[in-house]
Amino acid sequence: RFLINDWEDYVFFEQKARYEMGEMTAELVEEMYRKAYRQFYLRPSPIIRRVKTKDFWLNLPRNIRIAANTFVPKKEKTGLRRAVEAEGAI
Repeated sequence: RFLINDWEDYVFFEQKARYEMGEMTAELVEEMYRKAYRQFYLRPSPIIRRVKTKDFWLNLPRNIRIAANTFVPKKEKTGLRRAVEAEGAI
C-alpha cells in the first residue's frame, strides 16, 4: 500500500518510506533502508576512494553536514503514516 498522495511527496533522498507491504510497517521499511545504506556506503573502498578526491576536501563542510544528516538519527520522528492518516487518505 502506497503512503503518498502526490508525486511531490515522492522524494527519494528524504529516507522516508513511501509504502507498507504486509507486516512491514513504514517505520520498518525506513529502518531497513538506513541499514542497507550504511552497510553499502561504509565499506572501506568507497570511503578511501572518496577521501582521495580533491572534491571531497574542497566540499568538506558540505560532506560533514551530509554525513551527519545521513548517519545520525533524528531525535524526533514524525511518522509518515500518521501524517497520511491525519489527511484522511487511508
